[in-house]
Amino acid sequence: VEHSLIGDDQIELDRILFWVFIGVWLAIHIGFGIYCPWIAGKEKQKLTMDTKQLEGILRDQSQQNDGAIAHKMKGLAEDINKINQDKQWCSGVAQAVFQD
Repeated sequence: VEHSLIGDDQIELDRILFWVFIGVWLAIHIGFGIYCPWIAGKEKQKLTMDTKQLEGILRDQSQQNDGAIAHKMKGLAEDINKINQDKQWCSGVAQAVFQD
């Protein structure tokens, strides 16, 4: 429904801006849809790293470790399969613990 006080040029501008904002909204959501799984995969890789490997990554990212020590654990095969299938994050059970 057109309003008699609004000119045709304003209506056309509204249509153009509507589609521009829809395009921006879609681009943001598609971008996050691609970025989130990628960053989650990188963070998941850190769960299997030891202290030296983590320090290398932190050094590359110009971050400090603040003295945190990471222990590398040898887990049960069943638990590792569940973690890889995203059914659980960590069982808290390990057969052996290694520290560098």
